[in-house]
Amino acid sequence: SNPLQRTSRRTDQQSMGKGPQAQEFRDTILIDRRHLSQQGRVLIASSSRCVCHWCAYFTNPANAAVFTTPCQQRRFRTMIHQGARLMPLIPLITATQPATVRFVGMLGQQRWASRLPSYLARAVREANDETPARARGGPRRLAVETQWLLGESRQLERETSSNVERDAHFTHDDWALHRSRWRKVRHLFGLFGSSSLQRLIFPDLAMVLGASSTVVWLNTHVYAAAPFEAPPLPFMVTATALSLLLAFRTNYSNHRFEEARDAWQTIVSSVRSLVRISCIHIAPTHPEAHAALTGLARAFPRCMVFSVCPDGDLLYPDGDLSAVQPQAAAEQQHQLRDVLPLYPTAVKKIVAAKDPPLEVAWMLSEVVAAIESRVPDRVASQLDGIVMKLEEAHSVTERVLTTPIPTNYTRHTSRFLCCFTTALPLALWPGCGIYTIPVSLGISFALLAIEDTGVVIEEPFDLLPVWSYVDQCDEAAKDAAVAAIAARTAAKAEKDRLDAMTAEQAGTEALNSQPPPPAL
Repeated sequence: SNPLQRTSRRTDQQSMGKGPQAQEFRDTILIDRRHLSQQGRVLIASSSRCVCHWCAYFTNPANAAVFTTPCQQRRFRTMIHQGARLMPLIPLITATQPATVRFVGMLGQQRWASRLPSYLARAVREANDETPARARGGPRRLAVETQWLLGESRQLERETSSNVERDAHFTHDDWALHRSRWRKVRHLFGLFGSSSLQRLIFPDLAMVLGASSTVVWLNTHVYAAAPFEAPPLPFMVTATALSLLLAFRTNYSNHRFEEARDAWQTIVSSVRSLVRISCIHIAPTHPEAHAALTGLARAFPRCMVFSVCPDGDLLYPDGDLSAVQPQAAAEQQHQLRDVLPLYPTAVKKIVAAKDPPLEVAWMLSEVVAAIESRVPDRVASQLDGIVMKLEEAHSVTERVLTTPIPTNYTRHTSRFLCCFTTALPLALWPGCGIYTIPVSLGISFALLAIEDTGVVIEEPFDLLPVWSYVDQCDEAAKDAAVAAIAARTAAKAEKDRLDAMTAEQAGTEALNSQPPPPAL
């Protein structure tokens, strides 16, 4: 389901398939995750070779020939620039390798120190198409490889530090890290890489810094005899109202996030059920209808991705979407051609539709209606119910996307919070003195980050790993197809065995029923 998956395989076969360097590259990326978790020393040598190979590959413009679509070519040009920036780091990595090995050896027994190797192994396996994509499809994989090799933040979906942090589908390893006793230390040291801090530095925290600096300067140089300050009572009274506003905003945003996640889970489960029913009840007698149902079932989540994410969730920079929509439309058509190779007319019709997911649901209903008289009534009713669930899930996502929290509530919360944080230094000066500036910044960041988190998760489709849901649908379709083929093969073998036994029994009965030969 990932647009670059085929290209990655061609790249491995054409550009990295021969030679000692290719063999060393494979030896580097085919590292057992459990071995890496136990021996952190292997990580350092492996990551150094990986960085060298990645830089050598992406700094060669000739390798761009294997990237065919505009999205892939754009991502490759970005990676050429990133590879050129990484080249000066290779001597540094080589020089610091022994010290890092000793450091990891000292902390070998600590669980948090052994997490990074598994991350590197997982990321490199994804880069070599050994495991499904973590959270997304498309050209994003190239950026992910470099980010993993550089050991950047846990959230890999950010193109810049101010982009929204996004979580992938959690595995058991991820949950172990999530509830680790070292999580607070890790989160504290990762504060300066937080996307919330990057978004709040300017203009929010800059305003607080200016206000607190002004108060400190005035009370130190101008009004030293009679400081310019405010009583803390108004802030104590209004803090309760502000906390209620922030709590309501965050809770309602979480509710919207859960609605969006439930809608996507409904889509995944419905596609699984549709493919299973089609493989069992329709494929043996109506293979053409089965191919149409399976292709449309896989096309529906793809259309949903491009419906809820205008840029197709391909990690384009924030800003004017008109510049990336043509590439997103081309990528959508490319995705649909992959799952509907026998129906080019249907692909054109879906792409040209005003609401592609509803168009796919309409086509599914048409296919079900065409075979309704040739399948049992129970099967037809089940298929109709599944199509209705897909439409309901689309309606839920459409409601979440088009209906925000009342904007007057958002505006009032923003104004209240801005006035509160800007005037806070006046109340802090009597007790904090010259430390008013850092204390004001700390309290303001804590409050502003809560409001920023609520605003970010209010639109949940930029946070959900939507391409992982597409991968789940594809895996379900492939598994169901394999299971159906195995079942038909077993049924055919059993039928042939029974036919052979019947023929043998009939021959034996015919032989026994013949009259004995005449006596000589």
